[in-house]
Amino acid sequence: MFRFLTPWSIARVRVASSASLAMIVTTSLILGPVWAGDKASSTTPVARGPGADTSNAQAQPSQAQSQSSGPRTPSGDEIRDLNTASSDPARAKEAAARIRTLLAGNLDPGYVGLMRQFLFRALIVGNAPTSQILGLADTVKTIIGDDPRNQVMLDAQVASALLDRGEKLDVALDYATKAVDRCPTSQDFDGTRAFCQVLLGRVQLKRGNASSAILNFSQALASSPDSQSVLFYLGQGYEKAGKPDQAIDAYARSLGVFAAGDTSAAAALRAVYRKRFGSLKGLEEKIDSARKASRRQVALDGRRHERPAPAWSLPDLAGKTVQLSDFKGKVVVVDFWGSWCGPCRMELPYFQAMYEKFKDRRDVAFVGINWERARTPEEHLDTAKRFVEANHYTFPVLIDDHEHSAVGDYEIEGFPTVFLIDKTGRIRFKNVGFTREIDQILSAQIESLME
Repeated sequence: MFRFLTPWSIARVRVASSASLAMIVTTSLILGPVWAGDKASSTTPVARGPGADTSNAQAQPSQAQSQSSGPRTPSGDEIRDLNTASSDPARAKEAAARIRTLLAGNLDPGYVGLMRQFLFRALIVGNAPTSQILGLADTVKTIIGDDPRNQVMLDAQVASALLDRGEKLDVALDYATKAVDRCPTSQDFDGTRAFCQVLLGRVQLKRGNASSAILNFSQALASSPDSQSVLFYLGQGYEKAGKPDQAIDAYARSLGVFAAGDTSAAAALRAVYRKRFGSLKGLEEKIDSARKASRRQVALDGRRHERPAPAWSLPDLAGKTVQLSDFKGKVVVVDFWGSWCGPCRMELPYFQAMYEKFKDRRDVAFVGINWERARTPEEHLDTAKRFVEANHYTFPVLIDDHEHSAVGDYEIEGFPTVFLIDKTGRIRFKNVGFTREIDQILSAQIESLME
């Protein structure tokens, strides 16, 4: 999920030196290229908007510097390219060779740690010999310091690489165990902890310890109750442990996850179900039951937000005043958004499609409430108008006042936020951030309010 946090809740990371850049790129050992602003290990990555430093702020060497005989300072473009290349299987070997050349030369000491981290990732992605990966891992440990987040990512990356190769599983077990033990306990790291628990469970399962694997998969499932992959691995664990009924339940739940399309569990489910019951009779009903339960959890129960909807009276783009009371007797879908917000830009095409789907319904209304970081009301209106026209959006757009009264009354903490208000004027659902299933989630919520 992606969301832009409002100024009072945002945590910014500024890349201002090679040292801080090294810390940021360390987080990409698992997550891929990360250059500015991602909150490492958060289950909700933070997007950047106006005012955030999204430049790769390492200093660009002058021509005189590049021609001097002093230490070699890589350019910003070179660092960006090595960051990308070291994550690309097709370029990882080439990147490793380039990085080794840099390290063997007169490289600015401030960039040595960063290049070793790039090299570490390139070796893994490029399927280098295990001995090289393990050897460099020890060096990288000394670079990234004692920050548990960076240590967790390094341990998990090594364990994952060994597991994928099926090599040195005892070493993989040690690294995966350390990743779980070092993971911070705060709620912000629930997603990272679940990832590490699944990784540890997979290593344990590969080594034949099904009972310990089941325990870790079950713990991961507590923070990711509708993860298809976690449920699939849990099913494998139960099957390996000789517990077919529990395996069937886990596989069926994996296939039934709301708005998900991964069918990895299908073959395993059919095989264990047929072996257990002698036929596939009743299997579709079981999957359908799991699908309904997941829909209820993902789209409905997990997003309920019960409170009276604060009234608003706001101008649309043409200056006409529109009030919430104008929609009495209708289900109202209200989207708080801003043109500066990356996740909003991702979500608005889905909102437009939903508006077009329901625009002929007399009992449903869609409204977007725009919030801009403008200096004047006139600038706010002009910014919103130009953005809407450029993107050919046709859903109704209202302009929050210069004091951001609607945003405040609805206690918006992140953008976009979509509320569903029922026919009696009560908020029933709240959806914060962008997910690619938002259209299916909104459809399910609207349908539930029509029942």
